[in-house]
Amino acid sequence: MRGASKNVNFKDLLDQWEKSENGKKISEQHERQSKFRDSESEHNVIQNKPLLSELKRMKPQDELDLHGFTSVEAEKLVIEFLENSAAKGFHKVQIIHGKGNHSENRESVLKKVVRKCIDASPYGGMSGTPPRAEGGSGAVWVAIKKKRHRN
Repeated sequence: MRGASKNVNFKDLLDQWEKSENGKKISEQHERQSKFRDSESEHNVIQNKPLLSELKRMKPQDELDLHGFTSVEAEKLVIEFLENSAAKGFHKVQIIHGKGNHSENRESVLKKVVRKCIDASPYGGMSGTPPRAEGGSGAVWVAIKKKRHRN
């Protein structure tokens, strides 16, 4: 009879597959991957440090808006902001430097100042451009590094 089906006991079928060579290999591989993920998560929890993928998705924990400040003022503010952010234990912050729409040559003067400060700071880590809705090219997010003590 066409379309008739047998009664299949899926538990028995699964048990048979797990006992087969392919089933054993895949089960062992899955177990190794699970142990690796668990140990990686424990490591990051111990160090209280987010994974790269988490960091990129994470909202900034604080923000500095430099609109209206001069280059000299902005440099001091950025250095102080990064130091304070590290002291507070932040992982990610955002600095708004503006797009330069109100500058003479319509180029962001403060963007270069901010980049220089991030690169020179012992607390400035990886950085990137936030999504357009969160500042886009007129801002930068910064991962905050913990200052390492030298022995």
